[in-house]
Amino acid sequence: MWRFTHDPMYREWGWRIFVAFDKYCRVASGGYSGIRDVNSPSHGLDDTMQSFWVAETLKYLLLLFSDDDVLSLETSVINTEAHPLRVVPE
Repeated sequence: MWRFTHDPMYREWGWRIFVAFDKYCRVASGGYSGIRDVNSPSHGLDDTMQSFWVAETLKYLLLLFSDDDVLSLETSVINTEAHPLRVVPE
């Protein structure tokens, strides 16, 4: 929605999400882990860093905070796994 509206609210929400990941999921030895119970972060981490977290979540955050000309939404679409695909003109 940021790319279509440029409403700063979307970047604020993205930043809050990143800060929460860093606060609750960062592992001291490196990387990020899942949380066993998101309603109670004190229950600890699940000791697993999912590949989709890097491949999708961080890619969406990168697109949220990058300049619009990094990836044109006129010539590309983004699939559910955050992979950009070129649109082939008919």
